[in-house]
Amino acid sequence: RDINSYNLAIGDIDQDGIDEILELTGSQINCYNPNGSLCNGFPIYGDYHHNILIANILGESHPQIISRADEDIHIISYNGEIRHKISSEFSADLHIVPKWDYRFALIDGNRLLKFNQVYLKIL
Repeated sequence: RDINSYNLAIGDIDQDGIDEILELTGSQINCYNPNGSLCNGFPIYGDYHHNILIANILGESHPQIISRADEDIHIISYNGEIRHKISSEFSADLHIVPKWDYRFALIDGNRLLKFNQVYLKIL
């Protein structure tokens, strides 16, 4: 099967020391363990589109998955639970950028969504 790398995100969402592979296909998000099995709580069904981000924007013990669905931004837990929905009128890719005050922000079109803390694991 053809895999579009644009639709992939790789990160240790369950904090077991091994990266999982997240894939956006056909309006759903799949999460695969290194052995190819689906992660607990996946797939997540919805009208998901554009890119997938992995970051701990909520300051929890596990990072979250961030993606667009319909006209919202979904913040999803490591086990597939939609934690927050943020309304959006934009359709551009999402990005996380550092801010001048040592915090990070989520870029949504021409608006900046600031969070108290973001923990990114940069390799």
